[in-house]
Amino acid sequence: MVKFLSVSLVKISYSLPKYLTFGVILFTIAFTVSFAHEEPSVTFLIIWPTARSAALGGAMTGLADDADAAFWNPGGLGFQKGWNFTGTFNKYLPGLAPEWVNWYYLYGSVGYSFPKLLRNKMILNIGINNTYLSTNKIEIINERGDYIGEYTEYADAFGIHSGIQLSDKIGLGLGVKHIDSHLVPDGYWLFEYDIPGIDYSGTGSSFAVDIGVLYKPFHSFSAGLALANMGPNIAFSSPWHGFSAPLPRILRIGLCFTPVNNKYIKLRILPEINKMLVGMFYDPKDTLSFGQELSYEWKEAWKSFGFEATIIKILSLRLGYFEALMDTIGGVRVIKDDHKEYLSLFEYIFSRDRGHFDKIGLTFGIGLNFKDYLRFDLSSDHPIWNFPTSNLKFSLTSHDPIGLARKIYQIF
Repeated sequence: MVKFLSVSLVKISYSLPKYLTFGVILFTIAFTVSFAHEEPSVTFLIIWPTARSAALGGAMTGLADDADAAFWNPGGLGFQKGWNFTGTFNKYLPGLAPEWVNWYYLYGSVGYSFPKLLRNKMILNIGINNTYLSTNKIEIINERGDYIGEYTEYADAFGIHSGIQLSDKIGLGLGVKHIDSHLVPDGYWLFEYDIPGIDYSGTGSSFAVDIGVLYKPFHSFSAGLALANMGPNIAFSSPWHGFSAPLPRILRIGLCFTPVNNKYIKLRILPEINKMLVGMFYDPKDTLSFGQELSYEWKEAWKSFGFEATIIKILSLRLGYFEALMDTIGGVRVIKDDHKEYLSLFEYIFSRDRGHFDKIGLTFGIGLNFKDYLRFDLSSDHPIWNFPTSNLKFSLTSHDPIGLARKIYQIF
């Protein structure tokens, strides 16, 4: 598989002119957009994987300078040097399900860049990543109060990724992953409680491809474009309720501006937009004009703004804004005529009749850096959710884990 990824990227880099890279990705979209009224499954694949990305409101595609570039934009892997690692654990969205159901989220990614391995001294990065979401053990009690059994629902995606630095300005990346989802075991669903996200029984599997490009024309600016979860529908096998659903295929476009960069402070500004490609332009009654459909799709898109200030390369302060208005996540929530409405930040600023401000979809976090050896990140995105939660996320990231091991060895 690793050989397949590296050889594929090399062939792409030599057979296509660089200016066609973005065109190839956009052309791919035409074959992945779902125009039917469908809802994506295995949505654990779009959970923000690290504390840093969560603190920035999910705006990382235009930066992609950590090992989680395998998730956001594999094109960023081509610019990374040596060993890179990141790992995350958190109790996911407390309050989403009944108090006796807990979700646990884990993400890990590790890669190594081989310098001057290919022709024209291009850097080749190869690595693996894994995403895992699981519940605790849940007891099943029937309507008579009899104990039926217990189960653990979980989903897992194991991937292999690779990135190439085509030039000083362009990185191209590709990832392939295998997806497994284990829902309620067969027969248990009849006695199931109302738990969000658990509607069927059985197991399913699929595979997906991620592809991305990172473009760095200047030291103070970069732009990223990525397609994630491009693969066939996942089919769940069960004698009770078998079904098939599309993967959460998504397009990401992000920018990164660095207006200040000196030995005291580095300031980054990161705008981003993510667009789910499942169910786009669905109009069963054919009553909307093309302009109205575009307006709806724009409103439905996820929009993020991230701000990161790193002080003397030790402390990073992060703030983000996020809105997914059609999902009532983030944005500006107002109270109008005794009911809640969700507005975009633009609508709230310029609307005259906007109602009473309730809350805004902010994310925030900090990072503590020990050179390139180790970085500890902490974040929370609880203000974006429409129910009470904490959703603290912890991550460890290293751009030189071998150097860290040597440092620890010298100390002891």
